Amino acid sequence: MKQERTAIVTGGLQGIGLAIAADLAAQGISVAVGARRGADATLAARAMETIGDDCLVEALDVRSSESIETFVASVRETLGTPDILVNAAGVTIHQTVVGHSDEDWQDTIDINLTGPFRMIRACLPEMKKAAGEESSTSPLPPPTPLRRPIPPTAPRKPACSD
Repeated sequence: MKQERTAIVTGGLQGIGLAIAADLAAQGISVAVGARRGADATLAARAMETIGDDCLVEALDVRSSESIETFVASVRETLGTPDILVNAAGVTIHQTVVGHSDEDWQDTIDINLTGPFRMIRACLPEMKKAAGEESSTSPLPPPTPLRRPIPPTAPRKPACSD
């Protein structure tokens, strides 16, 4: 079941996540799909029909660091160290701002923003190590200073105007 490359796709049971997972599998890449409903045998079977029978489909809640660690460890054991991460899990609550509850808002932030951060944090050190990079280095180059700093007294345009 192990292949040269391994991909993790969060939210891969439907929509764009499923399409990406199927495309990666068609390229010969081992695919692991993690989703909140990944333990649902019917949904997992439907995803495997689209992606391929040798993909790994498991439950994953990106709101939980523990769930992420368990999922990533299972992927490593079953398919190998992931070298592709697709953060496709996401929610949209169709509601006005006034109609959003605090719980809805927090759930949206936890899944759409904090979830990808947690997945990157769980996968990146081993991905960098496998690629031959130091895991303690930043993926970004150091900031370049401005050639001509703007003096603090320089006139500024107002952010909003009438």
